[in-house]
Amino acid sequence: EHGIKLTPIARNIFLSAITRAGRHAKGVDPERREQLLPLAQDMWNEVETAKDADTFNAGLGAALNVCTVSKEPAALEWALELWKWANSTGFKLDDKKYCNYVMVLEAHQQHDQVN
Repeated sequence: EHGIKLTPIARNIFLSAITRAGRHAKGVDPERREQLLPLAQDMWNEVETAKDADTFNAGLGAALNVCTVSKEPAALEWALELWKWANSTGFKLDDKKYCNYVMVLEAHQQHDQVN
């Protein structure tokens, strides 16, 4: 612990970066993919909620992208929790967030929930 407080924007950048790092030229690296979810959840829990809609939506999208790439069952659970929470915050979700959420459901074979 260095006493450095990360901002929601820094968290969003981190989540996007680790999602990209989980991929390589031929798809998703299974070893890296296993590490994505715990790193993302730790960072998400460490940083305060965004105060504006744009940063909020960017963070939610980045977290949902982690859940899409991670094939762990816990990633689907986290995505469902995030989605429920996001809809209770009062922030307006932009259209891209609905697409991000559908992509999570598809990636985790939840086809009946997509239709």
